[in-house]
Amino acid sequence: MLFRSKAVTSLSVLIASAAISSAVMAEPVPSYDENSGELFIPMVDAAGMPGHFQDIGLEPAGDNQWKLTNIKEGVLLDVIESVEVVQTSNTPAQVLLRVEGTFPTGCGGFGYVREKLAENHYEVRAYYLNDTWLESPEVVLCTQATRPFTKYLPLSVYGQPAGEYTYTLNEEFSGTFTLESDNIMADSAPAQ
Repeated sequence: MLFRSKAVTSLSVLIASAAISSAVMAEPVPSYDENSGELFIPMVDAAGMPGHFQDIGLEPAGDNQWKLTNIKEGVLLDVIESVEVVQTSNTPAQVLLRVEGTFPTGCGGFGYVREKLAENHYEVRAYYLNDTWLESPEVVLCTQATRPFTKYLPLSVYGQPAGEYTYTLNEEFSGTFTLESDNIMADSAPAQ
């Protein structure tokens, strides 16, 4: 698949915007190899599906075009059993989702986590890591040992105004939390 690029600056904008959105959850950031000209983008959102396309590889194809060398569709974790909001009482508050579940084999693992905030709603998606074993179970051998897990997923609440917020995780779990005051450092409040 080839993509035409108007200018190198548009590539820079793409990398910068993906890096900014990745920084929220401390996800891998896009990288560009100056020697080979290859571009790696960890995740791209699809309509209503944050982080759905993953591990995207692009390489120069000449004449201001890019060749798609790799892409995969993320697989949502479907082994989550419970989600609980954990919130600190200090200001600025930290809000985390405490996620518990059990991987049915030795192959499962937490992959990318992506959040999108729209108004006062956080849409969070957690994906499998290296989900090749899901696609080709006859090729990838997994131990049959179940593995319970607990993972804390931070929500990017710094700078958000006081109010009630909702979240959904993998379209299956939902809940609310409240920021009692504007979530900023006391010394970073605007001067009056």
